[in-house]
Amino acid sequence: MGLYDPEDVKLKNKSVKGLLKWALGTSPKRSAFATKVLGSTVDTVGRGVVVPSTKIKLNEIGMPVDMAWDVYAPFVVRKLVQRNYTPVDAMKMVKQRVPAAFDALQQAVSERPVVMNRAPSLHKFSLMGFNVRLTSGKAIKTNPSIVVPFNMDYDGDTVWNMTGIVIDLEMADRIFEKQEKQGLDFFQNCAILPSYRPKTGLRLTTKKGKSTMISKNTTTKLGVLNCSLSDIPVKKETEVQKSPTVTEWDVDGRVLVNTVDPATGEPTLAQMTKVSRHTGLKMFDCTLSVSGAYSHVVTASEDHSLITLNSSTLELEKTRPEDAKGAVVPRIMTSKYNDWEICAKNITLGNTYPLSYELGLFLGIMIGDGWVDANYTVRIACCEESLQKNILNLCSPKAGLPFTKNAGLFAYEADEQRFSADDMQRITVHMDREDREALKEKIGTGAYNKRIPLESLVASRTHMIGVLCGLLATDGHIGISKTASKKASIKNVAFHTTSCMLRDSLQTLCLSLGVRTRVNPYMGPNSKVTCYEISFCLEDLAKLKAAHPKHFVVPVDYKEKALQEICDSVSSAKNTSYDIVPFPRGLFCEFSYAKVTKVAEATIIPARAKGYIKRSVARKIADLMEGSDWKNYSDPPYLANKDRTGHTPAQAKALVDKWIAMVRNDDIGWEVVTDVTPSTCTEGWDCTVPGPYTFSLSTGTIVQDTVNLHVPVSQAGIRDVR
Repeated sequence: MGLYDPEDVKLKNKSVKGLLKWALGTSPKRSAFATKVLGSTVDTVGRGVVVPSTKIKLNEIGMPVDMAWDVYAPFVVRKLVQRNYTPVDAMKMVKQRVPAAFDALQQAVSERPVVMNRAPSLHKFSLMGFNVRLTSGKAIKTNPSIVVPFNMDYDGDTVWNMTGIVIDLEMADRIFEKQEKQGLDFFQNCAILPSYRPKTGLRLTTKKGKSTMISKNTTTKLGVLNCSLSDIPVKKETEVQKSPTVTEWDVDGRVLVNTVDPATGEPTLAQMTKVSRHTGLKMFDCTLSVSGAYSHVVTASEDHSLITLNSSTLELEKTRPEDAKGAVVPRIMTSKYNDWEICAKNITLGNTYPLSYELGLFLGIMIGDGWVDANYTVRIACCEESLQKNILNLCSPKAGLPFTKNAGLFAYEADEQRFSADDMQRITVHMDREDREALKEKIGTGAYNKRIPLESLVASRTHMIGVLCGLLATDGHIGISKTASKKASIKNVAFHTTSCMLRDSLQTLCLSLGVRTRVNPYMGPNSKVTCYEISFCLEDLAKLKAAHPKHFVVPVDYKEKALQEICDSVSSAKNTSYDIVPFPRGLFCEFSYAKVTKVAEATIIPARAKGYIKRSVARKIADLMEGSDWKNYSDPPYLANKDRTGHTPAQAKALVDKWIAMVRNDDIGWEVVTDVTPSTCTEGWDCTVPGPYTFSLSTGTIVQDTVNLHVPVSQAGIRDVR
C-alpha cells in the first residue's frame, strides 16, 4: 500500500486505497482513528433515544432496565461473586435475570452514576454526570430543563417526508406583511378547524418579535396542510449558516405542529420556530409494509428514531432506524381533514375556485397527461374516444370552473420519435392567462416534476376521488388477466409515474381516502430514469366505490368496466390478509393461559415469530380472551422459564385489555418495518419545536435525538462523576 491511491486499473477495481485516504478518510468522522478506535463498542457504554419526562429530577437520568442489564453487567457479576456465587453462576444469573441478580443490579446502579454525552461535544456542559433511575421501555428519559447544554430539543430531525402543519388563520394578516404574498397564498386554502380551543395557554412570537398569547379555552380558527418542510414560508432575511452543512431560517410564529404533551399524554399543538436544511447526512430508507405489501418509505438520519410498539409493555417507544427492522408501527387509516365541515374549500389559481369533484377530475387528468407549454397554452394528450368526450364535456364554461370557452380537439401526424405509428390527438383547454400560469406552478412542469396541489390533499373526499379518477384515466392501469389454467384471474389497479413528488403525494391522498398502496420502482423499456408503479389495495377500492358509486367513476369506458368487475369480485370476499394487528411476544403467557391455539393453531404459531397476525383471527382470539378468568391467572407451568413473564393477575388483565382495544380499533392500521437500508439521500429537513415536544409526519412517523451514557469503572471515575 502506498501513500496515495493506486493508478493500476486492477487495484482500482479491487477498491484499494492509499494510506493517506485510509488514515484521514473523506472527513474527520470517517478517519481511521474515529472509526477503528473511537468507533469501537465499549461494554460499559449505552446508547439510546432520549425522550422528555417531568417525573425525572434534574440530577437523574431514566435508564431502561434492558440497557442497565447490559452496561452494568460486569458490576452485577462482581456483586454476586461477593455474595459467594461462582463467576460462572453469576454470569448465568445475569443472563437469566433472576431476582437475586436484579437486587445486585439495583445496588450497582445506586453506587455508580453515569456520564451523559450528546455529540457533538462543543463545550464542557456536553458531558455531565447523573444518578440513574431504572425505567421501563427502551428510551432514555431526561428532565426537559437540561435541553440547553446538550443542544437537545426533542424535535424530529432530518427527514425527507411530508409533515402536517397548522396555521392560526385569524392572525395571518398580522404576521405576513402585504409584500409577503407567498406566505398568504400558502395558507389561504387549507383545511379549516373553526373552533380549536387549547387546554393550556400557548404563547407565540410574531414577526416583529412581539409576543401574543392564545389563552386557555380561547376559541381560534386554524388551518391544516400536509406539505414538505422545504415548502414552509420562512423569513429569508433570518437565514443563518450554522455550519457548512446546516442552514437555518426562522418561521413566522403562527405555524404549529401536531404533538403530544409528555406530561399528560394528550394531543396538543406546539409552536414551530425554525426550519433548517441539513446536508452531508447518513440517511436510512425504512420500508414499512403490511404483510410484505402496500409499502412506503420513511427516510431518517442515523442518530434518530421511529415510533414502534414495545412487544412487552404494549407502549409506543422511539427506536433507532438500524434497530427498527421487524418492529410493528401504527398508522392512521383515514384523515379527519377531508370531512366537509373542516376541509379546504377553495384553490387559488389566478382566481379562486371551489375544490369540487369536477375540478379534481380536471386536475387529475392534467397531472397525468396534461401540460402548460412555454406560451402558457393548456394541452391534454388524449387518443381514447370515451375519455375525449368526457374531457370536452368537462372543459366547457360552467360556474365554479376556470374554463372560458369550450375545449377543442386537434389531430396531428405521428413522427418517428413517437412510440406509436397512429395519429396523435390532443385537446386545447381555454383558461384565463393568470389561471394558466398558476396551474403550471401548482401541478409542476415536466413528467419528473408533476405533483398533486397541496390544497387537494386536504380537500373533501369527493374532490380527492375526482383527482384519483383523473389519474387512473390517464396513466393508470386497470386490468384483469386470466392465468394459464384459466381457473383464476390476476387483477391489478396501478398508476405509473417518474415523479417522486407525485408518488408521495398520491400515497398521501390515498391514505386520506383509506386506500392502501404499494410502491414498486422499475426501469421502463424506453426510460432512462427510475419509474414507480403505485399499486392499490383492491379491497379498499371496492369499499370506496361502494361508498361513493356516483363519484368513483373512471372516465374511460373500458377502464371503468374493468374496475367495476374487480370491485364486484372482491367486495364479497372480505379479504383481510393485509389488515394486521400486533401479536406481541410479551403476551405469550397470557395467550397460552387462554388456550388461543384452539382458534387457529396454523396461524398463531407463525404469528408469534413474526410479531403480527391477521385482524380477522385476532378478533376471534379477543373474544376468547374476554371470556377467560383473569382473577386466578398465573403463568402456565408447562412453559419454559425463558417464556414466563411473572405477571400478576392485574398486570395480565391490563395488558390483555390494551391488546383487545388495539384489535377492536379499525381506525388504526399497523405496518411492519420490513427493511432498513442506507439511503443515497444526503439531505434532510428539521423543524424546531421548543420545549419538551416533538413533531409528527403526515404518516404518523416520528424521529428523535439520541445520547450516550458512560458508566465509570474505577473509584476515581465515580468520584469525578459525582
